[in-house]
Amino acid sequence: MRPYEQVEWSKAEVEGWLIEQAYEGMVRALEEDRDSGRNVQQGKMAIAELAESVLQRLCRILGGGTFSRHSPFGFWYEDVRALGFLRPPWGLAYDTIFTLSWNTPG
Repeated sequence: MRPYEQVEWSKAEVEGWLIEQAYEGMVRALEEDRDSGRNVQQGKMAIAELAESVLQRLCRILGGGTFSRHSPFGFWYEDVRALGFLRPPWGLAYDTIFTLSWNTPG
């Protein structure tokens, strides 16, 4: 890989690790039942943004062949982007986080 691809790959790995950490944090919050609604909402938003970013980086690394008929990466990227239309709008999600941050004790 060339330097650009190496940097993008490293960033994709870091973002993948962050997705795992967010997921584990959501599970831990649910198991301990401490402010789980807010933590799960934050985790879902973080994972949604990071998933799109990771797949976008992978598509850049792989180049134009990513969107060919025989490559699954382009399809996965488009699927993740399409999920954006199925979730609530970002404005509503951020409003919910803001409201939950003011309603939590401590």
